Amino acid sequence: MHEELLDAHPEVDVVICDDGLQHYALARDVEIAVIDEARGLGNGLLMPAGPLREPEERLDEVDAVVRLVSGAVPHETQGDGRSTFMTHQPL
Repeated sequence: MHEELLDAHPEVDVVICDDGLQHYALARDVEIAVIDEARGLGNGLLMPAGPLREPEERLDEVDAVVRLVSGAVPHETQGDGRSTFMTHQPL
């Protein structure tokens, strides 16, 4: 797939894939997980019993975790420094 993209658009050097974590055949250089802090990990169960597409332990393997928050960003982050917060403003 990526060969066809590069053949058609050789200027492309970054591809961002939504929901690509569970597609293990897809080569990647960086993995970023995004978590909605209001929902968190839900009930912690995988689909269809819960909202997760990957088990929670998969977060230990990604390069970074972006936590979406509404309102003020917490002053302190917890964890190993791989997490960052981002605010979003619903339209």
